[in-house]
Amino acid sequence: MLAYPVSLQDDDGTILVTSTDFPELATFGEDEHEALERASDALEEAIAARIHDGDNIPCPSNQLVRGRKYASLSILTGIKALLYQGMRDRGIGKDDLAAMMKLDIQRVEWLLDVNHDSGWQQLQSALDAVGVRLMVTADQPSAGALKRGRHTASLPTYRFLRHQPRRQTARSARRRGVGLTFQGGRRRSRKRQIW
Repeated sequence: MLAYPVSLQDDDGTILVTSTDFPELATFGEDEHEALERASDALEEAIAARIHDGDNIPCPSNQLVRGRKYASLSILTGIKALLYQGMRDRGIGKDDLAAMMKLDIQRVEWLLDVNHDSGWQQLQSALDAVGVRLMVTADQPSAGALKRGRHTASLPTYRFLRHQPRRQTARSARRRGVGLTFQGGRRRSRKRQIW
């Protein structure tokens, strides 16, 4: 899951949550658990607002650090955020994506709507069309850590690596009908530019 670091502060008996990555995010809770749940909801709303307004969605400011508190997105919202940011970084609009995927504009808008339950295959097709490669890794605790009873310190974590273009191989180029030539150690397309 995409997880953004948050700061927790005591505020007259409640816990105030803020984020340096999303200055507009501010919420509270009666205890730490409730505050982090509300922070996750507020983070999803902040991302939905940025997509609607056409603003940039930042990467999390730092990697996962033990002891630091994080507000995490649902997997679906995380993928939609990566799709949106990939489109924005490459200058691809909704109309362009609709034409590339041979869909109507409404379906593309659903793909970017964090409140819409989009299908995984359609999201994967959209990521491929944009040129964003999604990698999901799961870090499992080692057998030794499980035997020593330290499995709670290293629960499985899921991480998204964003904007890694798919590597063009000769086989995938043939499937797309594009021939590759190698000039000076660099791959070049004979028919059209791939990326």
